[in-house]
Amino acid sequence: PINEQYILPLKAGEVLPKLLYETDVKIFLSDSNLTFQIGEIEFITRLIAQRYPDYKVVIMVENEKLLKIKLPEFQAAVRRITLFSSINYRQIKLVVKKDKIEISSEDIDHGASGKEVIPCDFTEEEMILGFNTDFLNDIISNLSCEEIVIKISSPTKAVLIEPVKQNENEDILMLLMPVRINS
Repeated sequence: PINEQYILPLKAGEVLPKLLYETDVKIFLSDSNLTFQIGEIEFITRLIAQRYPDYKVVIMVENEKLLKIKLPEFQAAVRRITLFSSINYRQIKLVVKKDKIEISSEDIDHGASGKEVIPCDFTEEEMILGFNTDFLNDIISNLSCEEIVIKISSPTKAVLIEPVKQNENEDILMLLMPVRINS
């Protein structure tokens, strides 16, 4: 077996799945292009001439503080509180305690703020985390599970987000960088 990596442009990655359906696909590789022959369709994309970085080097394994949250409750609360975040900063603040999370955001320019409290299970003392609302929403909206675990090292280092129970044939691990909260 050949073990090689290729990087496709974002647009090709968005279009290609729409062309793939239950039919045979032939793939042709040249020095700078990748061609997919899908029935009568020939889809050609250039290759990005760089290597994908070793993401495993970035992922911290010492994230020992575990925060477990019911995903549907968390998604709904984050979506609602995002409405109150400033258009310029797009920040959401999580005050994490042993058994609850206070999720809040404010838009000082428009005098709006929102706060919700949902239950959780946290292994440590109180901690305050800040995230970009768009990035947090992207991650949690792409998960399909009942409960997630957020593995935390400190409020200033990347957190790992993953389902408590992985679906069969999946190994999901998402990394999210925190932001400094404007106080």
